[in-house]
Amino acid sequence: MKPFILIACIAISSQVYAGKPHQHAAHQHGVATLDVASDGTTLHIALDSPADNLLGFEHAPKTPAQKAELEQLGKQLARATTLLDIPAGCTASAGQVALPAFGKGEHSDVSASYTLSCQALPERLTLQLWQHYPRLNKLTVNLALASGQSRQTLRRGEALALKGK
Repeated sequence: MKPFILIACIAISSQVYAGKPHQHAAHQHGVATLDVASDGTTLHIALDSPADNLLGFEHAPKTPAQKAELEQLGKQLARATTLLDIPAGCTASAGQVALPAFGKGEHSDVSASYTLSCQALPERLTLQLWQHYPRLNKLTVNLALASGQSRQTLRRGEALALKGK
């Protein structure tokens, strides 16, 4: 199954799991969403965050420093290690990053997706994004694993449990 199809399934199924009609999550500063789906021993991971959490602003870059920050963010997110520690026995694809278009008066979001190919699925993922993005305080994680669907809310510094707690 293609990663983008899996991620779409997660988004839809997470709304069904929550008993709500399908709608996009509210844009909330300090909060991001992480969708994780397993396909055998492969994990598909997608991050969606307000630009403010990762950049400190969500308007079109106005200064050379802000332009450099935006460019650096794209380079950082292209590396899966910016998001998480790669567990032993796993390899990560380069991230697919969508930087904001910065529409006038609109909220701006950043998206990134990754694929981890593992010999066996890890029990936990240690997240590095907490160290890189101090404005990020909470992560809503939607899981679609062979063991079922679930949702976790992680606070700054917490790891993601894939098996048990």
